[in-house]
Amino acid sequence: MEYFELVQEADLSDIESRGYLYQHKRTKARVCILKNNDENRVFSICFRTPPEKSNGVAHILEHSVLNGSEKFPIKDPFIQLGKTSLNTFLNAMTSPDKTIYPVASCNLKDLHNLMDVYMDAVFHPNIYTNSKIFAQEGWHYELLKEEDPVTIKGVVYNEMQGAFSTPEQLLDRNIQTALFPGHPYGYDSGGIPEEIPSLSYEEFLDFHRRHYHPSNSYIFYYGDIDIAAELERLNTYLAGFDYRQPESALPPVAPWEEPVEYHLQYPLPEDEEPEEKAFFSLNYCLGELPVGEKLAMSILEYILLDAPGALLKEKLAERNMGEEVYGFFDSDIRENTFAVTVKNVSPQRRQEFLDCVQDTLRQIAETGLDPKKLQAAINVFEFRLREADFGSMPKGIIFNFQVLESWLYDQPPFAFFDYDGLLAELRRAAAGGEFERYIQKYLLQNNHCCFIIMSPSLTMAAEREAELARHLAAYKESLSAEERTALIQKNQELLAYQAEPDRKEDLALIPTLELSDIQREKAALKYQTEYQDGVHVLYHPANTSGIVYLKAFFEINWLPEEQVPVVSLLTSYLTSVSSKNYHYSQLVDEINEHTGGITSKLLLYGYKNNTDRFRIGMELKGKSFAASLGKMLELFDELLADPKFDDAKRLGDLIKETASQMQMTLVSGGHITAATRALSYYSKSAYFDELSSGVSFYDFIQQWKQASEKDLRELGGLMKKILAEIVSQSKLTLAVTYAEADEAEVRRRLADYISRHQVDADYRPEAERSVFGNRKEAFITSGNVNYAAKVMNYKRFGYTYSGMFQVANHLLNTDYLWNKVRVEGGAYGGMSAIRRSGDMMLISYRDPNIAETYRAYEGIVSYFENLNITEEEIKNTIIGTIAGIDTPLTPSMENAKIMAMHFSELSPEEESQTRREILDTSLDELKNMSKFYEQVLTTDYICTVGSKKKIEENRELFAKIKEIR
Repeated sequence: MEYFELVQEADLSDIESRGYLYQHKRTKARVCILKNNDENRVFSICFRTPPEKSNGVAHILEHSVLNGSEKFPIKDPFIQLGKTSLNTFLNAMTSPDKTIYPVASCNLKDLHNLMDVYMDAVFHPNIYTNSKIFAQEGWHYELLKEEDPVTIKGVVYNEMQGAFSTPEQLLDRNIQTALFPGHPYGYDSGGIPEEIPSLSYEEFLDFHRRHYHPSNSYIFYYGDIDIAAELERLNTYLAGFDYRQPESALPPVAPWEEPVEYHLQYPLPEDEEPEEKAFFSLNYCLGELPVGEKLAMSILEYILLDAPGALLKEKLAERNMGEEVYGFFDSDIRENTFAVTVKNVSPQRRQEFLDCVQDTLRQIAETGLDPKKLQAAINVFEFRLREADFGSMPKGIIFNFQVLESWLYDQPPFAFFDYDGLLAELRRAAAGGEFERYIQKYLLQNNHCCFIIMSPSLTMAAEREAELARHLAAYKESLSAEERTALIQKNQELLAYQAEPDRKEDLALIPTLELSDIQREKAALKYQTEYQDGVHVLYHPANTSGIVYLKAFFEINWLPEEQVPVVSLLTSYLTSVSSKNYHYSQLVDEINEHTGGITSKLLLYGYKNNTDRFRIGMELKGKSFAASLGKMLELFDELLADPKFDDAKRLGDLIKETASQMQMTLVSGGHITAATRALSYYSKSAYFDELSSGVSFYDFIQQWKQASEKDLRELGGLMKKILAEIVSQSKLTLAVTYAEADEAEVRRRLADYISRHQVDADYRPEAERSVFGNRKEAFITSGNVNYAAKVMNYKRFGYTYSGMFQVANHLLNTDYLWNKVRVEGGAYGGMSAIRRSGDMMLISYRDPNIAETYRAYEGIVSYFENLNITEEEIKNTIIGTIAGIDTPLTPSMENAKIMAMHFSELSPEEESQTRREILDTSLDELKNMSKFYEQVLTTDYICTVGSKKKIEENRELFAKIKEIR
């Protein structure tokens, strides 16, 4: 401990940890440690990196430092770590005022390996000796032939083209620009595509010199670690530096004396009607808030904007103000912000919107919030805090982000973890009228407020495209013949650099584990299946901290295809419409008062080795403390008894909101859209997914968006009729995960529930299922990037599943596709998936190309045919593959897995066999995958989601082209 000074120590019993704050004596680097018994350990280093322009320098640096360093001089140590480690988290992120490099692993040796590479990357990157890293990750002018037009390429450049591909994303970017003009928060740290090419290599290097220094760092540890040993190790990375005054202090934000109004435009397709397509967004700067008030504002966001029947959202909906109302409270930066947004509204309703927001907030502040609603919201937030379930994201990563919300701004880092104190403060605030005063102070009486009107433009996209073309043509024209030759040569050198493999001796420098560090056999997830009065019940005791996780699956394979989208609506809205005894705004309060949440969804569980064999059903999912399980089951009954789907106004509002949200997700998640659609050409299960959540479902929603009240009531009546059939004529399966001490109570409550749910004697036969047939479709969006999917099924060529396929798949993702689609092609990502059912997918993400990417997929055959890797590299790839199947599961994830295992009929022995096949994979098996891909790639099931320009340029690839609008 001689190199560090202990600044603070705290008991953090609410997260079962002890907190330590240290400072490195020589550099004043700050170190925060949350020590506990969690083996999923986390390490991160963060730098405060406020931008000075919107040229994306912080973001490009985040990418670039992980492209080779002094100790590890290979082109991409980051992807090598992804290929070879047991990491449970490996990433880097750029925020408006910070750049963070977090890693996590359940293996301490592995964590140290990850730390070693990351610390050398941030402090000693190869960016100073290799300008090609900047060109590749940031931007460069591309010219490969004299006669070609000049274009701009770069991974971050193209990523940010995709990041602003929807109006919602464009609006989000401009909110901070409007609220913080001239301040670092007013610039986009990710980079605006139009401004990224203004960043010079020298500016890029200077930003690293100024900010990537231990004196400007915030270092974080979480988990079961030896503090003395870790600090000793940490000092080896810091010892070569002396203290330097950081240049990253954030200037103060002066509060405004008057609100302002801000007008901007977004591109709308030329053939789309612009009427009622504006966005209104009212945005407030709240300043720097203490932790308790941050939580209070999060709760107010939930009550005002997020919950079914949210008070402000409801008032705007009553006036038919737009198709979707949403908003956020953002505490990720020092100056917290609050936003209220309406999508697809007439610009002429500006004053009506402002009056409605102000009048509603004023009425709430004056008359007070419903105490039950407020307490229910506090309860659900308490449940989330104490459960601390973040899915596959390691708990320590989330705690790291929460620490930085105060620590980065020189505030106490542990304040967020005093749950008892914070919740007591919230309840006192609720009883004392503080929430109403927060509405007055931070919203009604806050002049640091910006009203944004974002209007559609039918010409904006073409104008931007023409402006870029003019700029690039002028740039090319400005070059002399010698300069053009030099540019071509520079691009050819970049391509040669990208294609050149790393030297074996350099690859060997990346620290790795041994196969002996891997468990050959993994303990199976244990659960017990019982058949009780016609109901299958899966009992799964686990360490749940007294929480019960329950899934109730009503099997409906009898559902005819034409009713699939109707049932998708039904299940989506089950907790958002009024029930037999509660108005929908009261129903959510009842759920929040007694549970940690109840959701409903139309779900498909696939069989282990057949894409056309599956179970579909309505699934109710809930969680509560064991003492409240009986009440949760009563609420299940309440939801199913008599939902008021025939409330035409409510149903119409929900449909408009769904249509609005889907329009964005189909575009921003274009890789999922394209892959699901392509799979539906031959796969019955994917065809079902299409009908229930894909483009087909979106088309269905669009048809109902403008329906009359009479038609909506008829639709609601059909939904009620189908739900009654589901409840009375469906096989029921329950999956329950609980603490062993609560088993008697769980069994008693479930027995009572089962006795109330007896299925009618005549069980209905399964309905026929279809597929689309090969359509070779392209879907045009308003974005500037593409998502190119190609799918196939290896079982149609006589192959059976092997764990070795996952090793080959991991190799594709971390080597071939990474290099061909991302590094050389400029896409943000390229990915492959191979399923036990036989389905296979090749997908690109935020891709500037289409035809080139499909050609890259064809190159997989020769990649495996010419595969030349050492036994060491195979070993490392196997380890990386195991990491993908050894992700620690939370109790809720275990609950989901046992239900999936039950319906897939996948046995623990089959899982073990897959693991052994992964561990025993050989070079010969991998090389033989060339023959495998030579056959399966003859399948021509393709689908692309992307820009109009690129799709039109590649029209010959597609049989059908359609717009998503």
